[in-house]
Amino acid sequence: MAKYTRFLFALLVLGTLSIASAAVVDFNSFTTTTPAETLVSTGGLDFTYSGASFMYVWCCNSPNGNGTPALILSGFSAGDQVAITRTGGGAFDLNSFEMAISWYYTTSPDTVDVTAFFQGGGSSGQTLTLFNAPLQTYNLNLMNVTEVDVTKLLATNNAYWVMDNVTYNGGAVPEPASLSLIGVGLIGLGLRFRRRK
Repeated sequence: MAKYTRFLFALLVLGTLSIASAAVVDFNSFTTTTPAETLVSTGGLDFTYSGASFMYVWCCNSPNGNGTPALILSGFSAGDQVAITRTGGGAFDLNSFEMAISWYYTTSPDTVDVTAFFQGGGSSGQTLTLFNAPLQTYNLNLMNVTEVDVTKLLATNNAYWVMDNVTYNGGAVPEPASLSLIGVGLIGLGLRFRRRK
């Protein structure tokens, strides 16, 4: 019986880990530079651009990048923006991303505004300082969001941003397989304790 209990406990742990595991969008599936895009969908996230200029995936070594494909955001005008959402909709946790000023802009630092919209309503905002240097990690820890907007605050000519390694969790809604594992484990533990009585 002890082995049976340990097996059910392992099922519970596996189910919990599959809910909490993080995914990383690194744009490495792109092998050529894309044309100008308003939507880049990869790795379970959508990146939607709005503004005066354009967005694309640069392959394979953007200035101030890390030598791998990355998302390039043109920010010629104040208000240029990329919205990050979950592909197919729904809530997710945005843990972090890497960003830097890319090329054609030598003044450092620059700023972007990050606005998170939460499932069920409400929002929060923060300002990030970008540097004309290699990519830096910005830990956001935004939980249960439906959209995160990254917006340029200042109008600076010939300014580009680079974004890479976006880390996120699936969010508040577990996958069906995870729910099944947890359900089986809970039922089994319930039966086990019932027999002991």
